[in-house]
Amino acid sequence: MRKLLLILSILSSPLFASDYNDYVVEHLKLKKYEVVRAKLEERPLYKCIYEIKNGEGLGSDVDKTPAECSNLAQDVFRDYNDDPFGAEWIFDEIVSELSCSSNDVGSDGAGVYYCVIGKRYKNPSTPEDWIYHFKTKYYDFILRMNLSKSELIKVCPPTETSPATKGPIALDNELLTQPSWCYDQADVGDPYSECPEPSPDDIQVFGTEDGFTKHCFNNPNGTQCHIETDETGGYTLPLQYASQEISACEKSKSNDSPDPDKTTDPDPLPDGEDTDNTDQTTELDALNQANDNLDVINKNINDGNVAVAERLEQNTAETQNSNEYLSSIKDSSYNSSLNSTIQNSLLEQISEKLDGIGSGDGTGSDTGDGNDDSTDEDTPPITATAERKTGGLNDFFTEEDKATLVAELEAKKLALTDVYTQIQNDVTERFNFSNSISGTYESRKISWRGHEKEVGAQRLSENLFKQLAPIVLLVCSIIALGILLWE
Repeated sequence: MRKLLLILSILSSPLFASDYNDYVVEHLKLKKYEVVRAKLEERPLYKCIYEIKNGEGLGSDVDKTPAECSNLAQDVFRDYNDDPFGAEWIFDEIVSELSCSSNDVGSDGAGVYYCVIGKRYKNPSTPEDWIYHFKTKYYDFILRMNLSKSELIKVCPPTETSPATKGPIALDNELLTQPSWCYDQADVGDPYSECPEPSPDDIQVFGTEDGFTKHCFNNPNGTQCHIETDETGGYTLPLQYASQEISACEKSKSNDSPDPDKTTDPDPLPDGEDTDNTDQTTELDALNQANDNLDVINKNINDGNVAVAERLEQNTAETQNSNEYLSSIKDSSYNSSLNSTIQNSLLEQISEKLDGIGSGDGTGSDTGDGNDDSTDEDTPPITATAERKTGGLNDFFTEEDKATLVAELEAKKLALTDVYTQIQNDVTERFNFSNSISGTYESRKISWRGHEKEVGAQRLSENLFKQLAPIVLLVCSIIALGILLWE
């Protein structure tokens, strides 16, 4: 049995599993040939100096780009307040947004900028409807960008004509290096995934783990929907997969070979015009004939160039088609080879296990220490047969079988009834209690000068106790009622 379970566990392994996760950036589905090196470029950094037009300095920041200088300057100029009308006047609002201009700006936007902003102040001690309740002050600021140093950065695209305009990004195996790769947005995505269109009924699944991962769900047509999670492990599940378990990810079973783009046959080569090679008697006729022949030769050359260009274009298109087919064949060959390698490896393991079972590698008998010591003689061959039942359970369980089962159930029921009755009788005999309890008072009499006098509690049971009993019962009832009402 132990060996049979081992063989079944090997047989149940995914023979057709294919590790096609050859993406260098998993969450963007980018392969190695879809990313290109970013361009190394020198970027100047500047010291940002903020001033009021009268020369007062408002601070500075170093090693910033022109865009960063501009954003920092806007915050400094908007927050500046010097109480221009006295302490009793407080800032109310900006009535004129910051406006900047420059006469000399570099190619990266660096230069000297002159900015103006209008701010309104109010005096809370004056009536709001008074004409002098508000006052406005316009400030003139200057932003200077002085070159401080330069640094080397990586930018995208690497060339002016490259479509890889996104990035730079780092590859999944580049954990501590600067992002150095560019990519084309059109290359993002999984070509083997077929998912339904998003809908408002889709289910949001919250993440339970860190990092990007992928979940796959099967479609009725044999394809799969590959869903990428975010960095927290969460993802949006289409409603049609709500009742489906996550499946092992695999490539699409559809034909992924590219359709051939048939090229247009070029026009037939034109027949060149014949030149006139007759002899002329006069010099003028000979000169005119030479000019005509040169014109014919020039026309033939032009027609030939057009024909050659059309054929070169056709060769280029057919070469591109061939490259696409070769790429498809390469992927298919790789996957087929990988599947064959996995299958061969698993079949070799199964063969070795079967050979070990059939030949009895161990010696002696099973000692119970976990080692198989059986031999060929005491190890029966493993066989398995299966017979398909037809007609459903009605044919499998006949009337005779059902009658036998009913009779067995009735016998079991009677036996259980007898056991229950016996247990009940035994309990009744062993545990028989009487709840009738009674008591009497003992009589105590003394003799005094010829008279007998009862001095025990019995003399009170007939008179005093009977008289006190209703009173005690009434008092206890009142107390109990008070307790209930108090609660």
